[in-house]
Amino acid sequence: MKALSVMFAVQGEGRGHLTQAISMYELLTRNGFEVCCVVVGGSSRRELPEFFKKSFNEPVVPMKSPNFFMDRHGRGIHMGRTLIKNLLMLPEYIRSVRLFKRLVDFHEPDLILNFYEPLVGLYAGSYSGHPPVVCIAHQYSYLHPEHRFPLSKSLHKLGILAYTKLTKLGSNSCLAISLSDSGSCPRKKLYTVPPILRRELLSLHSRDEGYLLVYLVNSGYMKDILEWHRENPEVHLRCFTDSREVREEHFGYWQVDSKLSFHSLDGTVFLEQLAGCSGLATTAGFETVCEAMFLGKPIFMVPVKGHFEQRCNAMEAQEAGAGLQGSTFDMNQLINITRSGHHIPDQYRDWVLSCPDRLLSFLHGFLPKPHTVDGPYLFQEAV
Repeated sequence: MKALSVMFAVQGEGRGHLTQAISMYELLTRNGFEVCCVVVGGSSRRELPEFFKKSFNEPVVPMKSPNFFMDRHGRGIHMGRTLIKNLLMLPEYIRSVRLFKRLVDFHEPDLILNFYEPLVGLYAGSYSGHPPVVCIAHQYSYLHPEHRFPLSKSLHKLGILAYTKLTKLGSNSCLAISLSDSGSCPRKKLYTVPPILRRELLSLHSRDEGYLLVYLVNSGYMKDILEWHRENPEVHLRCFTDSREVREEHFGYWQVDSKLSFHSLDGTVFLEQLAGCSGLATTAGFETVCEAMFLGKPIFMVPVKGHFEQRCNAMEAQEAGAGLQGSTFDMNQLINITRSGHHIPDQYRDWVLSCPDRLLSFLHGFLPKPHTVDGPYLFQEAV
C-alpha cells in the first residue's frame, strides 16, 4: 500500500516555521507518511540554516517569496521598504509560483502542508485541481473570533490579517498553533492545535547552570548586548544570532571574553543551551517562547520594532505566565524574573504532549479510502 505523499512549503524567514516543519517531518515519517519535497520561501538576505537543510532526506528547494525587510540598522521592520521591494520583486514571485506548480505536477503529492508560505496561497488561488492544502502556523490564531490583539495602529493589524489570509487562499483547513486550547471553529475550517516541538526538546532535562541565554534573530541587537555586558561584566551571557560577522569572521562562534559568547544559529546546540540556562531573553519569536515555556524557563521578550506579530506573541505569552515583555534588552529585567520564583503552569506541558495524537488524527482524515484506518478522529469534522 502506497504511503500518503506530503509536500512541505515553509516560510523561511523565521526559525519557528523551520523547526515546526522539522518536527512535523519527524512525526510523519515515523508514522508511515512520505515527504516528497520541501519548498522554502524567503529572500536572499538570510541564508537557510544548515541544521534545517540537514534535517531532510528529500530535496530542499529555496524560492523567492514575499517577506519583510529590515531597517538599515537591522533592528526593526521597515514597512515602506517592505512594500516597495516586494512590488519590485513581483515578477520573481510569479516565476516562483510557476516553479511551485511544476514541482507539484512532478511529485503529485496527496497533500500539501503549508507552514505560512504565501507562495502556496498564490498557487492554490491561481490553479484549480490542486491537491488538498492544509495550512499550519501560530498566525492562523489571528483568524479566531475570540483572538485579542495588542493595542496598535490599525494598519498593522490589517496588514498581518491580509498577509495571513493570502497564505491560506485555496486551502482546505487551517491549524492554528496556540499556547492553550482556545477552541476550534469548524465553520471557518479553523482548528486549534498545541505547539509542535521537536522530540529532542521533550527529552531534555531542565537545569540551572547559572548563565542567561539570549536569542537574537536580528543581529542589530548585538550592540545592546555588548553595551549591557560592558556595564555588567560579571553576568554570564550566551547569545545566538544570525549575524554574518559571527558566521563568517568567527566561523560560527565568537568568545568575546570569559562571560560573553555569540553563537551562530544551530537548532540542536540552542536547545542544549536553553535546557541549562537560568532564563531567556528573546525577540518574541513564537517557537522560541514555546520551547522555553516547556522547559520552565522564565522569559524576557523584546518584540522587534515594527514587528506586529511579535507584539502579539509577547502579549499572549505574558498572559500565559511565560514572563514579561519590554522595549529594550535590559537584562536586569530578566534577572529580576529569574529571582521571582517564576513557574509555568503544568497544563501547558500536558497540552504540548498531546500534539502528536491530535495532528495525526487530523491528517489521517485526508488519507485516500484504501488508507483509512479504524478509530475516531479528533478533527473528523474537518474534512
